Amino acid sequence: MFRTFFHQSKNLVCCAVLGWLFLAAGLPAQDWHVSPFPAEDNLTGVVFHSPDTGYIVTATGKIARTTDTGQNWRGIDITNVPLEDIYLDNATDMYVCGARGCVYKSVDGGRTWKYRPIPDTAVTLLSIKRLSPHSLVALGLKPDSARRNMGSGWRSTDDGLTW
Repeated sequence: MFRTFFHQSKNLVCCAVLGWLFLAAGLPAQDWHVSPFPAEDNLTGVVFHSPDTGYIVTATGKIARTTDTGQNWRGIDITNVPLEDIYLDNATDMYVCGARGCVYKSVDGGRTWKYRPIPDTAVTLLSIKRLSPHSLVALGLKPDSARRNMGSGWRSTDDGLTW
C-alpha cells in the first residue's frame, strides 16, 4: 500500500512540476520573433559569446554573425561544404567543422578563416571542442564498407594545424 501511495504521489508531483515548467516556458516564448537571415539555408550550429554577439553556421558553408542579439545577421561564404558546428574559444578565436573533414579557424572574430582539415575527407565532423590550451578534438561520422555511419574522432595538439 505504501508503495502504491508513493508512486501515485510521485506521479502527481511530476505532473505538477511538468505543468509548471510548461506554463513558465510558454510565457517568455510570446516575445519570440523571426529574424531575417542572409541566406535561405538549413542552420546547423549556433553559438553566442555574449548576449549581443553570436554566430550561425549553415548546411551550405556559410557563417553569419550578429552583434544586435540576433535581430540582424551578416553572412559570409567560406566554403561550399556543409558546416555542422562552431566553437568559440573567446571573442576572436573560433573554429567551424563539417563535411569532408573540413575544419576552419579564425583568429579575428570571423572576418577571415584558414583551412585546417583532418586528413580523412570521408568524415563529416559534427562537433569540435577545446580540450586544453593547445589541444582540440573533432568528432564525426564516417561511412564504412556496409554504408553505415561509424563514429570517428580526431585530436590536434597544435591548435588544429595537424590532426
